[in-house]
Amino acid sequence: MAYMDKFSDWEKMGVEVIPTLSKPGDKWAGRTGYVQHLCKADGVKDPQSTIALLCGVKGMVEEVKTVLKDAGVPESNILLNF
Repeated sequence: MAYMDKFSDWEKMGVEVIPTLSKPGDKWAGRTGYVQHLCKADGVKDPQSTIALLCGVKGMVEEVKTVLKDAGVPESNILLNF
């Protein structure tokens, strides 16, 4: 998984990192499933202070953006890679 070596640094800065794989290998012990479904199921704890940087497959990014907006995250706090 990309950037795993950075996760602990980001967490020290207050970033919550939840590694998730939709098609994990046998040795994966983290979360599994589609990010957009997990985001919707988990909910957004504090929408007004949530900032999301979304990158990846366009369909997933668009679905997560919709989930975040529906939860009350300001659109200006949702950053996209395209």
